[in-house]
Amino acid sequence: MPKFSRESDREKRLRKMLLRSKEDIRARIVEELGEKMAEDIDSTLGPALDEGDLSTLELGRDVDYWLLNMLTDNLKNVEHALERMEEGTYGTCDECGLEIGEKRLKAMPFARYCVDCQREKERLTHTDRGRGWMERRAGVEHGQTEDDELP
Repeated sequence: MPKFSRESDREKRLRKMLLRSKEDIRARIVEELGEKMAEDIDSTLGPALDEGDLSTLELGRDVDYWLLNMLTDNLKNVEHALERMEEGTYGTCDECGLEIGEKRLKAMPFARYCVDCQREKERLTHTDRGRGWMERRAGVEHGQTEDDELP
């Protein structure tokens, strides 16, 4: 059953920002794909390529693949953020439940953690002597202490 709640000004701004971001990413993907197709046609129809040219072309394709993967991931993240907006959970921290600042959401529209929780998550990930943040969190949620061994 759809929600019929009145959208706040903040929600309207954030929805508009997410939709704009989604369109920008889509346009960038289309642009990148178009450029790559044109480059492939040029390289196929162009003069004979030596080993150096082929190596450079291959490196460029690797970078292009990485860039397209990154853009595709960003698009999926923005679409997921729009789904969370429909559910009413967008813009709140998955960890502490507090509102994520608009400034952070503008910088990273698909942020799932507030600055403090993200910082703590990264700190624990890098300093927890081999235990990942998620493993530690899972242990704490199940009543284990830091000294207890995880299964």
